[in-house]
Amino acid sequence: MRTNWERRARPQGRLEMVYALHFWSMLWIMLLGVLPVIVAMAIGALNGTAVDGPFFPAPDYPAFSTLSAGLVVPALALTLAAVISLPLPLEDRRGPRRTDMAWMAVLGIGVTLVSLVLDDGRPEWLHWAPYAAAGFFGAVVVLLAGRGLLSSMQLLPKAWRGTYRSTDSV
Repeated sequence: MRTNWERRARPQGRLEMVYALHFWSMLWIMLLGVLPVIVAMAIGALNGTAVDGPFFPAPDYPAFSTLSAGLVVPALALTLAAVISLPLPLEDRRGPRRTDMAWMAVLGIGVTLVSLVLDDGRPEWLHWAPYAAAGFFGAVVVLLAGRGLLSSMQLLPKAWRGTYRSTDSV
């Protein structure tokens, strides 16, 4: 049996590819999406420079970029994981679930929008990136919700339904 690290670092097969893409996009969103936003908000709150009105950042806030343009990478990875997972029945205990991917995409949308408000330090050629990331995260939610709806109406092929267990072969 392969360890979780082996499944994340050297995926074999489509199921482990989905697992690895989901894991790395989740890690990217947390470390390079949520963490810079928290740091920027804490610095702004401590210095009293966080807001210029109820919803707008002050002109000199934040002191550094929140890396909002970098969220395109996990958005693309999560979109790819969602597309690969469409015909697969996913694991029920130790692997990715479509609901996990959908909630991660919703979190990604939130982090991207907050980063977009806080991040005026992006280069001009990267101003489109947070909008693209939010669009890809939104596409993941729509894609997985559509698949869930078709699944609940039993309109999917029989091979796509059910749950994969780690003891089965794919």
